[in-house]
Amino acid sequence: MEIATLRPDDRSIAEEFNQSYKEGILEVSINQATYNHYFKPLEYRYDEKDSRDRIEVVVPQACFQFSTNFHESSSHSEHHG
Repeated sequence: MEIATLRPDDRSIAEEFNQSYKEGILEVSINQATYNHYFKPLEYRYDEKDSRDRIEVVVPQACFQFSTNFHESSSHSEHHG
């Protein structure tokens, strides 16, 4: 199992996944230095839409506990069910 996440400037991938899986969207805030260190290496080009690359961050299940820590300290989360 992997967790697909999105860049802060594009929510469209998360919305597409949510249409299929109906699990909701979880938004977290991570400071730039932490993101660059732990998550930027996990970025992949998903596709292109509206003449720009859409990037997803695929977080391996082994890192899920680590990424969950960001949710617990996050002040903004959203669930669409």
